[in-house]
Amino acid sequence: MDIKDEARKYLMTFLLKMLKDNYSQNELENLFILKYQDADLEDIRQEIMKIVNPTGKSSIEDIRVIRSDQKSKIKEILVDLESISVNKL
Repeated sequence: MDIKDEARKYLMTFLLKMLKDNYSQNELENLFILKYQDADLEDIRQEIMKIVNPTGKSSIEDIRVIRSDQKSKIKEILVDLESISVNKL
């Protein structure tokens, strides 16, 4: 089992949940709090954070709904993430 691939799959699963509005508050908190040790995945996490919380001032509790424009940006990231091979991570 490759830990980088598992982390990538977990992030992809969470992004799919975001697109379907099927994520928990705990999962969103984990996105805010936990950082990836892999630099590429951490860059992606930070990009998602900029989309979801563009000012950086909102608290987790303030983020209730992901807007359609945010979802389209998340979908673009998801497509890119799907195309990244494990060897590039």
